[in-house]
Amino acid sequence: MTMDCGTAQEQILECLDAAVWPVEVRGHLSQCVACAAFLQVHTSVDRRLTAALAAPRLSTAFRPALRRRMIAERPSWLRETLPDVLHFAGWSVATAAGAALLTIDPTFVVVAGAGAALSSYVLLTLVRSSLEQL
Repeated sequence: MTMDCGTAQEQILECLDAAVWPVEVRGHLSQCVACAAFLQVHTSVDRRLTAALAAPRLSTAFRPALRRRMIAERPSWLRETLPDVLHFAGWSVATAAGAALLTIDPTFVVVAGAGAALSSYVLLTLVRSSLEQL
């Protein structure tokens, strides 16, 4: 199966290291002048960017300081789980009160309460997840 130029160029852009390319890419480059030129241009650009944008030198204290800061800023287990616990505790109290006070079958109230608690928890989780991605 022969490789098309678009696929070969995608492979080149993913990694300029020929050692990791599939054999089809190397075969395509040996036969396609346009893709060989594409590789040459991108290799040149990569070399120039590497030279111009050298990685900053970090002090030896940087990583330990970063690790300490990440540990200090990590939310506690209680802070992470408290909203979920309170959600289900509130629904449990409301469901128990409804089962005791309403004149309908308590089994229905418990099942409806559990269903409402789970569905609202799923909704809250989706909202929380979408807000964290902002």
